[in-house]
Amino acid sequence: MTSSEKPLQSSFTETLRQLSIETEDQPNEEEENDLNTSLSPIPTTNEPLHLLVLPTEILLVIVGFLDPKFVIGKLSLVCKRFHKLVSQDAIWKMRIKKTYTGQYPVIAVDDGNFDWGQACYQIEKDCSLWSNYKENMDFYSLNCGHIASVDSVCLLQNGDICVSGSRDRTMNVWDLRKLSKTTKAESASVKSIQAHKGWVWSMTSFDNILCSASWDCWLNFWDIEADFQKVGQLRGSSAFLCPVLQKDVVMSGSYDKQIYMYDRRTDALISKLHHHKKPVLCLSADEHYIVSGSEDNTIGVYDRRANRLLKKIKMEAFPMSMSYSNGQLWTGLRNGEINVLDPTYGKFDIVQNYNIGHNGKITGITNNTGCIITAATDKTLKVLSPCHPVSELTTIDEQLQELTDLHYLNGVLACGCSDFTCGIWRPKSF
Repeated sequence: MTSSEKPLQSSFTETLRQLSIETEDQPNEEEENDLNTSLSPIPTTNEPLHLLVLPTEILLVIVGFLDPKFVIGKLSLVCKRFHKLVSQDAIWKMRIKKTYTGQYPVIAVDDGNFDWGQACYQIEKDCSLWSNYKENMDFYSLNCGHIASVDSVCLLQNGDICVSGSRDRTMNVWDLRKLSKTTKAESASVKSIQAHKGWVWSMTSFDNILCSASWDCWLNFWDIEADFQKVGQLRGSSAFLCPVLQKDVVMSGSYDKQIYMYDRRTDALISKLHHHKKPVLCLSADEHYIVSGSEDNTIGVYDRRANRLLKKIKMEAFPMSMSYSNGQLWTGLRNGEINVLDPTYGKFDIVQNYNIGHNGKITGITNNTGCIITAATDKTLKVLSPCHPVSELTTIDEQLQELTDLHYLNGVLACGCSDFTCGIWRPKSF
């Protein structure tokens, strides 16, 4: 939404508010609750014609032309009738159907635990950004911070800060707000950190703490708000490959086929999970399950409450990346395909398999309500619709080299590249 539109929206909101105060007519229950009633004549009244006397059906048509963010954040606050109108899931489901006719989301959700209005906003935002990304996005190549492959990237502070980790054993901190088409990448470089004595392989964050995992067998912790000062470290018996940071626990898959779990408060080792026969390459977790992908072509699901291995899933190719959120588990495979697993009630069944056209290993994947994004060693990124069957919104190459990792946050996309660079795509209206 451009800055020139904001005064118009404010005026429109104020007008609606005044109308809601001035009118004495109250909408009847049938208008409020039944979206499928037929059009009825506008009541005859001596009052001036205003929005609140319009039938529900016409109001729905008007709302359908307004930006979802404005409808949710402004229009719903005008009066009780508008709030009740836009709070109905059916409105947003019908609007999503206009964008994607397929099944959304890919795995059915409980309406009580899913925000359909926010999902509609994210879908329309991402579809608009990526369907014509060369017009809507600025691309920057951060090409001055490393002397070896950038294997991990992590976006922080709502997409304003990017941290890149490299095989040169350093992490670079970038302030993306300083990027412009008239300045060089050096202007955005804030700090270079001698982070490890081995390759910086993966990074993750929680609150104000960044965790880096390395082939030197250390997990290091950095305080984002204290200029990335090192605030802790944990040593394992093998290279850490895929950390997950939670409030009181940090866990990581390792090269020695195990998953290490530590108590962040005491640094004590809680447990070591050993249910793979080869290195653990990717890891995701919530309060109920720990999901691990291994080079042994399996995905392991560990039940944290029962303290046991719940399920082991055989894959056609080993998983190299995964994204576990919004009640779905998406995995990127070595053969360039994607599997979608349904975690409902602990099933973790493979429900979909997609060949989306990658000719290399899928090294990064992110599952959002608005889109699915994948990165691969075939030097391309793909942005996909978040519905079944998936459709391609765009393929991004930008003369990139092999891609190693990706992170997507608030419309900003970062990817690591084997040519020592970090690629950034940012909305022009950011």
